[in-house]
This record gives sequence, C-alpha cells and structure tokens, in this order.
Amino acid sequence: MQRKLTKGKKCKNCGNKFDQKRFGQVVCGFKCSIPYGKKLEEKRIAEKEKQERKRIQKEKQELKSLSELKNDLQPIINEISRLIDKDEPCISCQGSGKESAGHYWAVGGNDILRFNLHNIHLQCWWNCNKNKSGAPKEFIMGINKKYGAQYAQRLNQGLFEESRNLHFDRVMIKEAILKARNIKNELKKLDQTYSAENRIKLRDKYNKLIGIYT
Repeated sequence: MQRKLTKGKKCKNCGNKFDQKRFGQVVCGFKCSIPYGKKLEEKRIAEKEKQERKRIQKEKQELKSLSELKNDLQPIINEISRLIDKDEPCISCQGSGKESAGHYWAVGGNDILRFNLHNIHLQCWWNCNKNKSGAPKEFIMGINKKYGAQYAQRLNQGLFEESRNLHFDRVMIKEAILKARNIKNELKKLDQTYSAENRIKLRDKYNKLIGIYT
C-alpha cells in the first residue's frame, strides 16, 4: 500500500504547519532545513560528549582504590540516615541546628561500622558532632531514651559482634554505592517522617538491601 503524504504536518524547526511534498520531510522548507540541521548536529555532538564523559567516569571508577570508594559511599549512607530521621532533633542534645550524620562509633577508629545505619543517627553539626567530637556519652543516653535500653545495648556492644567477620572489598563497596543511591532517591521521593519503631526497622531493612551488613 502506497503511503500518503501528510497534510498539516508540524515543522520541527519553526513549529508551523505545512503539507509534505516528499516522504521524510520534517521541516516546512529550505529556510528551516539549515537551522534544523544545525540542531541535529549539536544534539549529536552533545550526545557524543555525554557518552565520552560516561566512559571517562567509568574508567575513573574502575581505577579508584578501596579507600576512595569507601569515601564515595559514606556521604550517601549518611544522607540515608538523615532521611530516616527526618524532622527528629539531635540524638545527643535534642536540639536543632545544621544537621549531620553522627556516628556513635567514630569512623576513624571503627572502620568496620562506618556504614552501619544503626551506628548513624541525626546529630547537630556544630554543638555535638564537631565541638564535642560526636558527644558519645550524650549520644547513647539519647538512644536509650528514644529507642530503649535493649537497642542502646545493641549499639554499645552488639554491632561489633554482628560484624565480626566482615571484610570490605572493592566489588562490595561498588555494588553498595549503586544500591545506596537508589535507596536515597526512594526516601527523598517518599519524604516521610517515621516512628521510633519504624526507624529501627528501616535501618535493618536498608542495611540488608545495601548488602554490607547482612
């Protein structure tokens, strides 16, 4: 069956309607063909540059050390913790201020727990996280008050036992970065506040989904 030419087709350059004179015609005439061709060329170049940036980024990712990959993962994990604790006060002083992700067991001396969401709770940056070096005494008191003695005991002693056989490697952390990004985006879209019970459940859930603390 012979294809019919289109009448009243919309020009892809100026937007005006025209009647096709030949098959495949997408612009109304010569005056629009030149700028439309330039647009196509610019689009082709932009796409090529985009693919090149992706290639370079992929190569850089492949060359990153385990330490560099862990540093890439940490802020994503921190943000997940802050999103779980949305609208909660500082775990240590119960105040407000610039928010940070406070680690009960500091990253520097307890690397094995640095990504464990149970070890990370919303904390004010200036007063507790920075000036009081994480305010660990007030931190655990806040945990006990908000979540109960059993959970405080788990944080104070049990997390190390749960992670005693854990060893980081590049494949683990690279996969965790991808999973954690998806979780972060999901929580952002949900934009919800959660009860104390659900905040614990979410930390359990996302620890397992990220795949480090299973």
